[in-house]
Amino acid sequence: MARTDESIHAAQRFLKCKHSGEDDARLISQVKLWSIATYVLDDFGFDVDRAVSQDLIPNLRRFSIALDTWRADWSESFNLNAHVGDYPRKGVGLHYHFAKLYLCAHAFRGAPVSSHSAYQLSPELEEVAQAAVQSAKAILRTIIMDEEMQTHLNGLPLYFDTMIAFAAVFLLKVATKFTATVRSNSNEILALIEDMAHVLKTCTATMHRQHLLVCIADGITALLQKCKDATHLEHRQPPATENINQQQNMIVDHTDPISGGFDWTNYDFLLSSQDAMPGFDTWPMNFEFPTS
Repeated sequence: MARTDESIHAAQRFLKCKHSGEDDARLISQVKLWSIATYVLDDFGFDVDRAVSQDLIPNLRRFSIALDTWRADWSESFNLNAHVGDYPRKGVGLHYHFAKLYLCAHAFRGAPVSSHSAYQLSPELEEVAQAAVQSAKAILRTIIMDEEMQTHLNGLPLYFDTMIAFAAVFLLKVATKFTATVRSNSNEILALIEDMAHVLKTCTATMHRQHLLVCIADGITALLQKCKDATHLEHRQPPATENINQQQNMIVDHTDPISGGFDWTNYDFLLSSQDAMPGFDTWPMNFEFPTS
């Protein structure tokens, strides 16, 4: 999607046509949102190991303002729909947080993935990182608390499922591996993930076993338990001196339960032989918001 494409840049003009309706407005709202996400991708690229430079921080702010404006423009544009209820209005908020999380997660690029790292973000990037955490929480809370949204999960586009998974795994990393990078309440996050896992298990109980969300629910549940096990091990009293090295190795194994430089784009959730949510160390930060 080119920035200079006039049909994209001026998409909202189509709504002035006398034949346009609410379905058209919903489509145009998505075009506007996807165009912002495309600009983000153009500016920040795919290199997840390279930290955001100081000269790009103003771009983060501008894109954040653009997303805030998009939400303000569209949040009151939709009414109750005879077929999908209040989803059009609620969907604006959910899409906003999807995009906000994608944008603000760039603050973590280049940060070492370790709960023992003393790595500190600049005050400007910490503000962006906190915004990512808040949007990830908002995504999960929306699914947990809104029964109407839960009823729509089985028919929503697959990228909804992947963004829900992204938010959950991102928060787990914040709670276990970025505790020294960004201020957060790990217990609150783990409780939120647990509630989310329970809701997903309930919502997917009647879905086909190979539905992507079924696999995500299983993966989040398994990963949450491994994180809890790792936290328990880290707080145990150290054993006798001769067993310290063995205990340290156990901790490394559990705190990095599914490592290996995993490439999200090649993963098949439908293969039961694969570990749940692999690539925990790299996956959330190398995910790219869909742009087509």
